[in-house]
Amino acid sequence: VEWGCSGVRVNCVAPGWIISSGMDNYSGDFAKFIIPSLAGNVPLKRMGTESEISSAICYLLSEAAGFISGVTLRIDGAASLGTRMYPLADAVNSES
Repeated sequence: VEWGCSGVRVNCVAPGWIISSGMDNYSGDFAKFIIPSLAGNVPLKRMGTESEISSAICYLLSEAAGFISGVTLRIDGAASLGTRMYPLADAVNSES
């Protein structure tokens, strides 16, 4: 709101679990058990890719997003919307 009159748009990209070289920094039980289980906790049943994140950023930087401001774009395969109360169904048609 404060910067809009100056033409400044403020948006945020909030990635979920993304397959990247950063995963190589983990070791031990986390690397062995937790990382392989992450995709199962995402409704799309997969992890995101670096290109999916960069594509969203390119969109927000483009003229097509010129009227978008003040949003947080979650790129997490709907993981932030899930709950452990109900089991996730098997995903179909969600290949990256």
